[in-house]
Amino acid sequence: MTTGLPGVGLNLLMPDYAKRMTGLARNVEDGRISLLLAVLTCTDAHTAGIHAVPAHASFEPAT
Repeated sequence: MTTGLPGVGLNLLMPDYAKRMTGLARNVEDGRISLLLAVLTCTDAHTAGIHAVPAHASFEPAT
């Protein structure tokens, strides 16, 4: 099964995509990293306490 547009992929965002994926695969095989696949759902962001966080926001506690 093929999805998406031909020629449009992560390689457009990461010019060295093949090199990065080769390194990622090697790290998984060597047990240095593990992969996690998760599906999260939220039916009501307001009651779940989810708020938009700007991309530049810090997650460090305020002092």
